[in-house]
Amino acid sequence: MLIAVIFFLVVSMVIVTSVYQIVFGDYKNASTLLSSKESYFLSEAAAEDVTYRLTNGITVSSEETISIGGNSATATVTNDSSGKIITSVGNKRNNIRKVQTRVGVGAGIAFNYGIQAGNGGFELENNAGVYGNVYANGHITGSNTSFVTGSAVAASTVSILSNQSNMLPDIPADSIIFGDTNSKQDFAQSFEVTLDLPINKIVLKIKKIGSPPSASVRIVEDSSGSPGTNNILSSNGTLNSNHVSSTFGNVDIVLPSNPTLVSGTKYWFVVDLPSKNASNYYVMAANTDYSEGEAEAGKYGGTWITSGLDGYFEIYLGGLVSEISGMNIGESGIGDAWAHTINNSVVAGTLYCDTGSGNSGACDPSLGDPAPEVFPVSDANINAWKNAAEQGGIVAGNYTPSGSVSSLGPVKIDGDLIIPGNHELTLTGAVWVTGNITMSNNSAARLSASFGNSGGVLVSDGRIYLDNNVDFYGSGAADSYILLLTTSDCPTGAGCGGESAIVLNNNVGADSNQVIVNAQKGRVEFFNNADVKSVAGEIVYLNNNAMIHYDSGLANVIFSSGPSGGYSIESWKEIE
Repeated sequence: MLIAVIFFLVVSMVIVTSVYQIVFGDYKNASTLLSSKESYFLSEAAAEDVTYRLTNGITVSSEETISIGGNSATATVTNDSSGKIITSVGNKRNNIRKVQTRVGVGAGIAFNYGIQAGNGGFELENNAGVYGNVYANGHITGSNTSFVTGSAVAASTVSILSNQSNMLPDIPADSIIFGDTNSKQDFAQSFEVTLDLPINKIVLKIKKIGSPPSASVRIVEDSSGSPGTNNILSSNGTLNSNHVSSTFGNVDIVLPSNPTLVSGTKYWFVVDLPSKNASNYYVMAANTDYSEGEAEAGKYGGTWITSGLDGYFEIYLGGLVSEISGMNIGESGIGDAWAHTINNSVVAGTLYCDTGSGNSGACDPSLGDPAPEVFPVSDANINAWKNAAEQGGIVAGNYTPSGSVSSLGPVKIDGDLIIPGNHELTLTGAVWVTGNITMSNNSAARLSASFGNSGGVLVSDGRIYLDNNVDFYGSGAADSYILLLTTSDCPTGAGCGGESAIVLNNNVGADSNQVIVNAQKGRVEFFNNADVKSVAGEIVYLNNNAMIHYDSGLANVIFSSGPSGGYSIESWKEIE
């Protein structure tokens, strides 16, 4: 009996031990599996946090750590040729999981000229010069000591008043999607003008979903109440995808050919996409208020479907022919001049003009008058940068940083930004200033190293005044610049007092030459050895040895936030 009891106890202990080992093993495996999953989720969370900040223009360090529930994950950010690589590592109880994300930047905004001026043209005096090409939708005027080393083009001005407009209310009640399916690949809007004048510009209120391609813009005759295929433009306009953002904004389409439209005649403008894509398409703001036409979606050369709506658009007619005078253009036999009239200018290359006199030589009229060019930045671009800045918070009232160094961005300053003498400001994201920007006496602004090869944006709605050795620096990487931009219409706007939208005086930018200046609605003035990389303005004036040293790399500048690329996810995967 005793032996039987002992045998029973031994067997029981063996069974209990076996069951315990099985249960403990299963528990250990389950615990390890749970820790591994938590490590993966930690790694994912770190990658998502850094990716969110990059895609929204918020500064990111080379290494970022987040903590959740007493555990942490670290994401390391490195640059590569197409953007950035985010490698995140989660570790709970030595169960390591890694996630790698690649984000790339899209196509950049093109600054194609050393100077690009609007209808007001530009003027150079007293040894001022441009190393590069220049383009104006107005007159180019110089003195015998001013020069342009490349080519100079003075195009016909764009009318400042629209002949047809359908742009209200500001917040559209309706919209028209196109570019997403075969049946709605293209967009068309009919219109009638009231004057017999050349058409030179169309403005659209539009947004994009994803990254649709740029589109051709045609002006066609009516065919039985729908767009025909008789295109009256000898060269089509372009809807530049880089100028369209993810929210509704106005985008200019300046037409390279300018046929005269006949009043009372029905025409259509057609936005013709090269392809359709269900994830990458456009959305046109719309209403039902335009009585002289209607909007349709369909396919150019194919079937059109009436929408019952009208797109938001403006049609500009007219403009004036322009002139180049008193300029030294080109060097070493290279550098052409192109305008309706060229007078009293020395040109190294060919003179393309209809009329000319003085020492300008004989005109070659083969090219006709040059067409105006659209500015490099659209209103939609500017609104996107403002949105990126505002996501970082708002500073109420005027702001003056203290001490000798400070950091700023992304942020909206609801007032003036005043950078005192000998102060160095590091931009860590987009900055939007609703008032004026003032920098003086050896102050400087530079981009954080986190921008990499990208540029940064400092936007003002007021005047910008820079004086006495103020300088600007990129991130330290190639092709990194600061874009200094104002929406001001000074000197003509209310409260301007005749002052310019941007003034650069006394060696501003002369040390680094890493700033791009933009005042597309106002006047930019340079004095006394001021020197920048590129400038765009409605009116541009250079005096007293002021210089523009254009860099051809600006033809595709990427900014860290907003529509000029921003960062978009290219791949996301777990790695060993």
